[in-house]
Amino acid sequence: MIKGTRGIAEKYLRFLYTEEGQETIAKHFYRPIDEAVLARHSAAFPKIEFFAIRSIASGWDEAQQKLFADGGVFDRDLPSQRNAFGVSPGQVTSNSRAAVTGGSGARDSSDTGGVPM
Repeated sequence: MIKGTRGIAEKYLRFLYTEEGQETIAKHFYRPIDEAVLARHSAAFPKIEFFAIRSIASGWDEAQQKLFADGGVFDRDLPSQRNAFGVSPGQVTSNSRAAVTGGSGARDSSDTGGVPM
């Protein structure tokens, strides 16, 4: 971490939750959380249903194993699909799988936040 950058980082994070920040997010094909911005970009972001992680696993650690571990749902159910680099899910390494899950995949197992179906 570069010293002296906390203030800028905090301003950036606050910006992401402003209407302008949410518009920027939507224009780059990330789903905005601001309902008004999402409504303006509804053609690009169809409605999705969310579910509690505990409806499929005891917590994030079990969900990570069930969905993304070798031989998990991700590998089993998507074998014929290939990404832009020609790599099928069955060829995904643990490092690239961590990128898909947003890092190491480690999350607080008590987190019951919604996950898109």
